[in-house]
Amino acid sequence: MYKMIPVLGTAVVNGAAWLQQQISSIDFPVQRYVVVNNSGDRDIAQQVRDIADTPNDLVHERCVVDLPGNIGCAAAWNLMIKSTMMSPYWVICNHDVSFVPGVLEAIHQHMSDKNTGLVHGSSGDFGVGSWDLFAISDRVIASHGLFDENFYPAYVEDLDYLMRLMNQPVPRVMLDMPYLHGGSTNDDYEKTGSQSLREDPELKQRVDHARWINENRYMVEKWGPEWRWVMINKTPWNRSDNAQGQWIWNLDFVRSKYTGF
Repeated sequence: MYKMIPVLGTAVVNGAAWLQQQISSIDFPVQRYVVVNNSGDRDIAQQVRDIADTPNDLVHERCVVDLPGNIGCAAAWNLMIKSTMMSPYWVICNHDVSFVPGVLEAIHQHMSDKNTGLVHGSSGDFGVGSWDLFAISDRVIASHGLFDENFYPAYVEDLDYLMRLMNQPVPRVMLDMPYLHGGSTNDDYEKTGSQSLREDPELKQRVDHARWINENRYMVEKWGPEWRWVMINKTPWNRSDNAQGQWIWNLDFVRSKYTGF
């Protein structure tokens, strides 16, 4: 059994300074800390690299991946998973999340139980689990697939995964320990969450438009018009040959929501 978290990953599009608080708050051993620079911006890339060197002896390896453009949240999460594919589990969090002492150790303890498929940092809205901080096991990735990259650039990729979990449940843990999101506790998300969008109002406008499309077009096509009430298709698109985790990356659809970077 791992005596440390095998992978802790996060993605950045702006607001790189939050990473310093995140790294400094790590209080449990981490084998690999992976940062995906999803901005396509050289200045931000340099900021990320400088901050990624923030001292913390509990972080054994650090990897910064600079991308030429934004591949989206789901694709960044998938990249973290695929590039460390031998890991038994992955902890993934927003770049503006930092940890209260004991949170990472608790996540590790739960994920060391072979029966646990996911750990959510908090119960989140409606008690179904938050995705600003979560851990997911290799067994769930094998059975339920990677995240659907058609939800580019961000938002709703987590709800899509939740639909799969509703159709094919796995043991999940709602940690419900305090941690920080945007400098405040995670129960104050409406005031301090989504720091990337708060920093760039133009980006927020583009992402909000894409989110509307993702919710009202793509999710309806994939899971049915009543997906919000979890009255959903038994398989994506009602295809008998389509397992829960399969998806097709639709280039034209993703391009229609391009953020400009």
